[in-house]
Amino acid sequence: RLVVIITIFIVVLVSVLYLKMANDMAYEKKKEESKILEAQLAKLNKEKQQLNQEIINLNDAEYIAKLARKEYYLSRSGEIIFTKPAE
Repeated sequence: RLVVIITIFIVVLVSVLYLKMANDMAYEKKKEESKILEAQLAKLNKEKQQLNQEIINLNDAEYIAKLARKEYYLSRSGEIIFTKPAE
């Protein structure tokens, strides 16, 4: 009788310890995933801020004119454009 009780106790104890270890490993895995997702969120928030700034800039006529002069070598009247060779 004592052997049966001890055996049941050991089985229950091993089961509880196994479940605790499994939960701890799952918690650590979720914690790592959370860190990765937080880093991605920070990166996406930064990209969102940059895109919002670009939207603001593209709604500014002076910025568009500057961009056109830079990209397409357009000039104002009386302005001379000099280009230097690529290094």
